[in-house]
Amino acid sequence: MKHLQLLATTTLLMLAGCGESALRSVSSGYVGCSPDEIEITNDDIGFSNRSWDAACHGRIFHCSGAGKVGMSCVEDRPPVDETLRAVTASRVGCPVDEVEVSRDKPGFNRRSWEATCRGHAFYCFAVARKDISCIDEMAVAPKAASSGTPETLPMNDRQTLEHPL
Repeated sequence: MKHLQLLATTTLLMLAGCGESALRSVSSGYVGCSPDEIEITNDDIGFSNRSWDAACHGRIFHCSGAGKVGMSCVEDRPPVDETLRAVTASRVGCPVDEVEVSRDKPGFNRRSWEATCRGHAFYCFAVARKDISCIDEMAVAPKAASSGTPETLPMNDRQTLEHPL
């Protein structure tokens, strides 16, 4: 019954072009705040649809509704790049604002990416969102020894680099 009431309210909102207080009320159940705590911005009314942003307690939700279909609100979250920057910064000892992420390769239960900070390049990978490592490119690049032959990495480093991604 509650869904039918919400659907009817949404339909009325779309057609009647009601005000901000009605948007706060209809958004309330989706964003988890009481209507008086919600601030509505970016209200855009179309022919049979409407979209708006509902903000409360420092969180922003993008809401939309279309005719008799219903409505939804989705929380605005930082882009994945920002999350990877923060994770990388904590692993390599750089401030977040100095980390640049590139070559992000998400996969099922694992992810790899490259990052740079303060002139250093890092290879990073994560498995199951909890086993996260970043390796300085200089630590894995073959170094020329004085004899002219490339040095090899100790076995432990090679095992870490061969981690399945």
